[in-house]
Amino acid sequence: MEAIEASLRKSGYIGLIIFLSVGLLIGVLYLLFSAEVRNLESQREQYAHQIDGDKQIEGYFRSIQERTGIVSNTMSSKRPWAELLSELTSVVAPPVLADIAVDDSGKITITVNASSVDALVPIVNGLIAADQAKQFIDPQLISFQFAKSGSVVATFSFSAVF
Repeated sequence: MEAIEASLRKSGYIGLIIFLSVGLLIGVLYLLFSAEVRNLESQREQYAHQIDGDKQIEGYFRSIQERTGIVSNTMSSKRPWAELLSELTSVVAPPVLADIAVDDSGKITITVNASSVDALVPIVNGLIAADQAKQFIDPQLISFQFAKSGSVVATFSFSAVF
């Protein structure tokens, strides 16, 4: 009996040591895994803040990218307006030329303030000559007004050849 009792005590101590060792091992693993979870959560928060900061930078980038497209479209449809203005000033001088407007389709509208109808005749002849020389396309008289002072305000429209 004593041998069995000694063997049971020895088995009990070995079982207790194994139980405590496994418990200690599980405790250490729990601490390691919980530390890793906290580390991963802090990295996730750090990445979330970094993504929030990058969203603003990406917004700036997208805005610049869209504007670059608009500028490239504008540059590709660039027309030599300086040549047109020099041709136009050869027809009508700036003191008489009151207004120039260009619409989206490229139609040009000019307003002329002449002192009399006789002063308007060379301008009309110049527009007709520019049409015949294929510098301007389809010049039209849009409006014609007499002021009380005797001056004449005329509006012409035409398209330019670039």
